[in-house]
Amino acid sequence: MSSSIRDLNMDLLLMGQAEFSLQNLKSKIITIVWIPNILMTGFRSC
Repeated sequence: MSSSIRDLNMDLLLMGQAEFSLQNLKSKIITIVWIPNILMTGFRSC
């Protein structure tokens, strides 16, 4: 296994991890933003 292929695999692995954590962060932000909105609209409609 040449070093260049190994480096490429590492880069792909790191990119995959970064993309996954970014999606994770996005879903957390969406949850943090949406929960208060849902609660507020729920209270208003009662």
